[in-house]
Amino acid sequence: MRRIIFFIVSVVLYCGIARSQTTIWSEDFSSYVEHTGINNSGNLGDYPDNVTKWSLDASNTNFTESEDYIKVVSVYSNKILEARDTEGDAVWETELIDLSGYVNSSFSLEAFETGSMESSDYYDVYYKTNGGDYTLISNWLSLGSDTHTLIDDWSSTTIEILLGTVSSVQIKVIMKNNSGVEKMRIDDVMVTGYSPATAQWKTTAENTNWNDADNWSNSSVPTGGTDITIPTSADNYPVITNAIESPAECNNLTIQSGGSLTINVDKALTIFGDLDIANSKTDGSLSILSDATGTGSLILIGTASGPATVQQYIPGYGEATNHWHLISTAIDCSGIPSTMLPDGSDFDLYHWKEASNLWYNYNGGSFEDTQICTGKGYLISYQQNTTIEFSGSLNAGTITSGSGEMPAITYNTDQGNGWNLMGNPYSCAIDWDLISKSENINGAVYVRDGNNGQYISWNGTTGSLTDGVIPAMNGFWVKADATDQQISVSPADQLHGGTSFYKSNTILENHLCLSISGSGYSDKTYLMLSNSTTNNFDNWADAYKLYGIEEAPQIYSELDDIKYSINVLPIDQGKINIPIHLKVGIDSEYEIQFEGIDSFENVTDITLIDHITGANHDLMKINSIKIHSSPDHSYHRFTLTISRNSNDEQEINDNDHLHIFNNNHTLLIKTNTYLTGDLILYDLNGHIVFTDRLVNQVNYKTELHLSGGIYFVRFISDKIHTKKLIIN
Repeated sequence: MRRIIFFIVSVVLYCGIARSQTTIWSEDFSSYVEHTGINNSGNLGDYPDNVTKWSLDASNTNFTESEDYIKVVSVYSNKILEARDTEGDAVWETELIDLSGYVNSSFSLEAFETGSMESSDYYDVYYKTNGGDYTLISNWLSLGSDTHTLIDDWSSTTIEILLGTVSSVQIKVIMKNNSGVEKMRIDDVMVTGYSPATAQWKTTAENTNWNDADNWSNSSVPTGGTDITIPTSADNYPVITNAIESPAECNNLTIQSGGSLTINVDKALTIFGDLDIANSKTDGSLSILSDATGTGSLILIGTASGPATVQQYIPGYGEATNHWHLISTAIDCSGIPSTMLPDGSDFDLYHWKEASNLWYNYNGGSFEDTQICTGKGYLISYQQNTTIEFSGSLNAGTITSGSGEMPAITYNTDQGNGWNLMGNPYSCAIDWDLISKSENINGAVYVRDGNNGQYISWNGTTGSLTDGVIPAMNGFWVKADATDQQISVSPADQLHGGTSFYKSNTILENHLCLSISGSGYSDKTYLMLSNSTTNNFDNWADAYKLYGIEEAPQIYSELDDIKYSINVLPIDQGKINIPIHLKVGIDSEYEIQFEGIDSFENVTDITLIDHITGANHDLMKINSIKIHSSPDHSYHRFTLTISRNSNDEQEINDNDHLHIFNNNHTLLIKTNTYLTGDLILYDLNGHIVFTDRLVNQVNYKTELHLSGGIYFVRFISDKIHTKKLIIN
């Protein structure tokens, strides 16, 4: 099993995509009798006589018994389509779905799996539009591969794809697994779209409220299907005040000469079509504002023409030292804006060249660049708070390194060793997990947290860069391990806001975060256990440690002289010793917190040995320690030891596929079989604090309203399973 994600909540590819849309076609399988489908004996239930919306193809499966199938089943009284032990491709395919008369259509489906999948098990989603060829959705949210949508243990996800304005769509799902305990499922397939409309902002609008229907010619607030025009002359012009969770939206947007549109700080607009700004003003008639509280966000799916102004607020450093920021531009390559170069020498601006392993300084005369380039990252600092204004045509469409204006990714072992400073080219955030990457691009991405003086990372599963979301106009580090590598950023990778709302509830198994705070700064390092990694650096899973400023504490693991911010180690070891290093710049008191102890399976002990004090901390009983640290101390401050049960000593038998753990006061039980029994929680005094009865459940989840402490969970069925939980 390669994947280490247990559960992922629903995904929306574009913020606001599902608002105010019309459902054109849907399937939830509720209208069919149970067992409708195919098994080793042939057709079952309503199939095919009473099924008109979809078809099945089991010709490439190997159903050896009646319990091998692709059919409709009931799970918790909800009917779904399920494929079990297919040993080949089981295919579900929709009818041809007519989308004529709609614009900006999309489709979504719920994908589930249960069981102990391997990398050879896959779940592939295809679609074709306008009668063309099928397109595979590859490596969805980094849970698949270049040739499959989902592989291995991915548990649950919602796949949603924007189709645009097309005349038809057909969807196909191929499921393949090879065990009686392995099941793949489909549910809630929906195709939605917008009814086309046109509207013009009234010249007599009495206020600037985009969401006031009285300000529009059709007396209706625009939706994703509305082509809108902002006229030449109006008493008031629209201002976007929609939060990122519910952005304003339209299809095509035209701003006539003299008209204007403003996106306020931390507010959002999605344009599903094209942006046409017919304005001769050099400062543009579309403005995206920024200040200390945030930056406006614009997702643009189509093309852009005409001038816009995009602000980027950079806090000054004053007397502090955490003043460095990685930035980029959302405007097509142009000269260096004057607002970026204040009078005097109270700023610094650098660009990085991997080929020479050097920073080039603007004030030092070695800068070389005559413009701020699309897709390139820059290092900048200001003594005073500064708002940069980039003016010109917005970047739009797919942007690929080494093609057009985005610089190429280079690799020189004797120089920068493949470290390239790239930049988010859009006026909104992008999701690293969705970006297309060539084979020898590392799986981790690195962004500088200027306010904390640290670099933060994300490896597709965990890290301090929450959900792998790179903010608008932010620089980021990419590591290549070979020549001729590329990344490609497309409109499908865009989202609103600095934090993605759909992955932050991911629950991880065998995952530990060590977080240190003190001297006004903080840092984190992550450790995980996996079935498919090694003790060496695995470039698809591990992340390097990049040092922050000297004053901030740096915590990381180190193996064979490689420093890790994220270290994913092989799980098949009875005892794992991990050197934990700590480097501080200030003699001070520090606190280290431990998160995720309960996520480990079949672990008997997790201890942290302090080589300075000699203390041996049992992390199964505590969730934090306080220490004193000095710059004079050895960096190898701790050793973390994880002791796991041997296969014949497991308190929870792997053959039962039962895993019990706690996450943020939520008790979770993951199992591959239907579960019936009694669940009992005890405190340390043996008092019962919670009970529940499970009947034919696969995965169980309940919120615990308990104070912090150590508890014991007992699940009683035909066997008794016991697990210790620590609730913070």
